[in-house]
Amino acid sequence: MRWVLQTFKKWFIKNKLLLIVFTSFFIFTMTTLITLVSLSIINWNWITGFLIGSFTSYLSIYFIKISADLLVKTENHYFFVFLFLSRVGFYMLVTLLVLILPDLFSIEAFLIGIVNSIFYPFFNHKNV
Repeated sequence: MRWVLQTFKKWFIKNKLLLIVFTSFFIFTMTTLITLVSLSIINWNWITGFLIGSFTSYLSIYFIKISADLLVKTENHYFFVFLFLSRVGFYMLVTLLVLILPDLFSIEAFLIGIVNSIFYPFFNHKNV
């Protein structure tokens, strides 16, 4: 557990500017959604859809980082493939949850929240 926290701390220091951009994008979008919900233009399920999409996106970026570090450290390609398939399964599970419960989560807001995961190639990977 300590190794994971130290890795996250080093990763945060290397990618400070990118995380500031992600955080500002998250805060701007969340403020816009809260304003639209308070004005009764959209329903509250947009907020829950955006939150679950953002959580899925950030968690997948963290899983990619952990799997890349473990691949370099252990050179176990089967474990890397396992982590890749589990990440795809995680995407499918959350997407099916959003599709099955449209009253609780908005699919449009979920897609807006998951957009962050396309910016993964901009993260700094000197050891991969």
